Amino acid sequence: MLVGQGVEAPDEDWVQIAHIDVDQVTSMTDTEPVYDTYVLLQRVYLSLVSAILKHGGLAFYTGGDNFMALSNGIDEKELQAVIDEVQRTLGVGLKASVGGGATAEVAAKLAARGLLEVRENRAAKRIVFKVN
Repeated sequence: MLVGQGVEAPDEDWVQIAHIDVDQVTSMTDTEPVYDTYVLLQRVYLSLVSAILKHGGLAFYTGGDNFMALSNGIDEKELQAVIDEVQRTLGVGLKASVGGGATAEVAAKLAARGLLEVRENRAAKRIVFKVN
């Protein structure tokens, strides 16, 4: 398994999926009304959809504070630009992991595994790439 490198060129035999998570949502729900948190997450979703689309990807809300994006060809610099745009626009931080593999299932599992490393502070960066 290779860690820390984006996809050079997307092709038909490759799937790259980003798993994106909003920072500190649990503490938000402890201090803010649940509906306000929900509205914020919907704004994050719309912002992600718009920002990811500019780079040729598609973003989806997967529940809680989690989003997934089909992101073939989006490298770390571009994903960081997406995260920066959302943070600048809405004032919330994001963390992400990108998985890549021959199937969506493999890519999603690698992305989830990488995001767990970020959440547990075992990753050196806020964005992790894991490819198989």
